[in-house]
Amino acid sequence: MAVLSNGDLESLDRAISGLGIPVDRTISAEQAGFYKPHSGVYRHAISEIGLPSDQVLHVAAHAWDIRGARAAGMAGGVYQSLFHSLRGRRRLPGRFGGLKFGRSG
Repeated sequence: MAVLSNGDLESLDRAISGLGIPVDRTISAEQAGFYKPHSGVYRHAISEIGLPSDQVLHVAAHAWDIRGARAAGMAGGVYQSLFHSLRGRRRLPGRFGGLKFGRSG
């Protein structure tokens, strides 16, 4: 698994080390000279990974991020967690409306 981010490589490496999951490669957009969703950053990632583009799946938190990945020949999908869907809200909608979430304190 590789992680591609618009963040700088140093910050990205620190963030990845705290995940506790195996990551084979971290790739920063700054290395490519392009930033997502420009297709150049995805082409750079494909080159770094060393696989044909049709064997790479880009999973993103934002639909706009998929455009560049697909333009570079990758498959793409959007993963949107409940947290991302409800960002900025303090209560869950609908039948979960009585539940609070966010930082305590």
